Amino acid sequence: MPYAKDIFLSLLLIFTSSCTDTNDKSEGDFYLSCLRWDDSVVVCEDYIETDPLTGYVKIWHFKDDPYYDTNLFLCGANLELNTKHPLQDYVAAKATSDELLCSDAEKDNIEWAWKTDACLEIIWDNLYLGLEIPECSYNDKVCAILGTGYISLE
Repeated sequence: MPYAKDIFLSLLLIFTSSCTDTNDKSEGDFYLSCLRWDDSVVVCEDYIETDPLTGYVKIWHFKDDPYYDTNLFLCGANLELNTKHPLQDYVAAKATSDELLCSDAEKDNIEWAWKTDACLEIIWDNLYLGLEIPECSYNDKVCAILGTGYISLE
């Protein structure tokens, strides 16, 4: 039943939101250093420590890029996973040991969507990531900002 999982993940993205509805600085499970180039490119990265995921994480989002089109890349290095899938967790840890590996969301069936201009949601297998990435202030086209992340297991 591959369609049931796709339908469930789509509904989960539609009906759940971890990003706050206010502009107040919120407490998250982790923080990421982010760069925005208008709405065309968003890059967030940092070392995070949470129960289900510890390690270096880097997320690239491209919108209408001449080479990547509109896509998301989820990267990690030195990952320690506790996703309730011991074999997958072990393989991810071994594969990312001292090496940055990236997954192409389009090719690797990673579900993702922008809930708002500042709220990106990602579902990778049973791992849910919500990222609140503020827009640039003062109508700047390029800026460095702090993103807030939320993580859970489904």
